Amino acid sequence: KIEDVGLLHKLNSASGAISLHIPWDIPTDCIEIKTLAAQHGLKFDAMNSNTFQDQANAEHTYKYGSLQNVNKAVRKQAIAHNIEVIKHGIELGSESLTVWLADGSNFPGQLNFRKAYQNTLESLEEIYDALPSNWKLFLEYKCAEPNFYSTTVADWGQSYSYVKKLGDKAQTLVDLGHHLPNANIEQIVSLLLMENKLVGFH
Repeated sequence: KIEDVGLLHKLNSASGAISLHIPWDIPTDCIEIKTLAAQHGLKFDAMNSNTFQDQANAEHTYKYGSLQNVNKAVRKQAIAHNIEVIKHGIELGSESLTVWLADGSNFPGQLNFRKAYQNTLESLEEIYDALPSNWKLFLEYKCAEPNFYSTTVADWGQSYSYVKKLGDKAQTLVDLGHHLPNANIEQIVSLLLMENKLVGFH
């Protein structure tokens, strides 16, 4: 993968960065991987934490959410995973963590919206507190993915609400492919820029 991205970078002078998704891309030898990446003019950008599928070594399932889950043990597991991702990132020279949550519900009455928000905020606060001083936390949002009824971080306003509460090291990541129909993305970008909370785009 690194060699493929290196070729793409050579051909189009892109950002020259790779964003790993953990646990899909768990690095086994960070020194060797960093050396290989440097040979191709690449560095490691934001680390992405995956808590939207059950993981082989996970004690608890994410079927009913991760950071929002009503089961505190599941939330703790998801928090620990994010902190593990930060540690991998430190070894690779990354300076940011991207969080995207598949948390939500499929039916009316399945979820207490306020409690889900509060659980998510408290979980994010623990992750935020684990960030090194030079790191940032990027909170991505996606409308109606993958749940049919509600998504805990469904739009830019919900993401902004969280990152504003978290602090200066937290910002919103705009996903260009996941907005409600006819959403004015330019206006969203303008407002996030004005609030100094726009980090970039997916």
